[in-house]
Amino acid sequence: MYNYTGRIDQHIGTKDFIFFRYSAIQWSQTAPSSLPTLFTSTEIPAQHYGASWVHMFNPTTSMQVHMAGRM
Repeated sequence: MYNYTGRIDQHIGTKDFIFFRYSAIQWSQTAPSSLPTLFTSTEIPAQHYGASWVHMFNPTTSMQVHMAGRM
């Protein structure tokens, strides 16, 4: 099984903050099978990503845009 994650956070000036995240996993599963083979092996890959941007208009008003997905 392989599993890894990376994330980058960055302040842009004093009013903007962004981050990017990427995660992936590669998992192998072995299970009983019908004859003529005794076992079957399945590879299960997964990838997730996300990004966010926060902008501060003033001390009481902010906006956040968030995007996430998987492949």
